Amino acid sequence: MVKNLEKLGSYAFIVGVAIALIVGLVTGFNIVSVDMGLVSIAMVILGLIVGALNIEDKEIMGYVIAAIGLTMGSTALANLGQLLAMSSATTGLGIAMMSAFTVFSTFVASSLFIPALKEIYNISKD
Repeated sequence: MVKNLEKLGSYAFIVGVAIALIVGLVTGFNIVSVDMGLVSIAMVILGLIVGALNIEDKEIMGYVIAAIGLTMGSTALANLGQLLAMSSATTGLGIAMMSAFTVFSTFVASSLFIPALKEIYNISKD
């Protein structure tokens, strides 16, 4: 049972990254219309699954630091995408970057929630 939950967490991570890339491509190049509200809800749920199932107590501190860095980096790259979208030569690329990195940062930030709560609990119980 525990092995299946670990696999679920691993699959949730892969699916989260794939969704971020796909959403970036389809929105950036106007392939289909995407409901970003539903995508965001899905990414939060996947992120919570990843945070709950993949991160052990001994990994929390490193994961929190790495996830904060990824979230900040993704946000910066989403802002770069916004700047690229303003240019007529790079509009599609900019929108793709902005969408993909915004969705990815939502995923990573939500995966941070449960490990951060665990760490706060571990610190406060001592």
